[in-house]
Amino acid sequence: MRGVVTLAAAQSLPADLPYRAELVLVAFTVALVTLVGQGGTLPLLIRTLGISGPGPEVQRREMARLVRAITEPGLAALEGQGPRRPDGSHFDPVVLEEARQSGAGLVAVLSDDALAHEEDDEEALQARLDLLRQRRELKRHLVLSAQAALVDARASGTFSTQALARAQAALDAEVLREGSHLGE
Repeated sequence: MRGVVTLAAAQSLPADLPYRAELVLVAFTVALVTLVGQGGTLPLLIRTLGISGPGPEVQRREMARLVRAITEPGLAALEGQGPRRPDGSHFDPVVLEEARQSGAGLVAVLSDDALAHEEDDEEALQARLDLLRQRRELKRHLVLSAQAALVDARASGTFSTQALARAQAALDAEVLREGSHLGE
């Protein structure tokens, strides 16, 4: 940012200012030298001083705190009869229970309890994340396949408009439930 601010300040000098071009060149040179000099030597300085990031245990504890911070408000909102729909009515108890289980599943996937059963190394975490990605990709494949088949079914003319509309609504709901990653 310092280089950008310095250069912007130099560019904002009045055009009729004597030596304006030289001042802009000096500002550019100073910004370039300080950014490249400091930026280029920072990794060497970090290695020389032996500075390292937090260990796996610290990362796991931090992840557990973060998971609690981001999931507790949503799960708390599902307590009792849960939130109200935009029209003021209550959600169906089946839908609320599914949301509670989904929220608990999210906590289990992200929390240190789930990760405590894994090794504390990066490979185990990456393997777990890879499985989650594969599940998402498979779900995406199934939904896209179903959507393509629905288009074919609509074109065939063998199904009623009501049945096609219900199937489309169910697929749309699945896409919304799973989030935007199905549309990637």
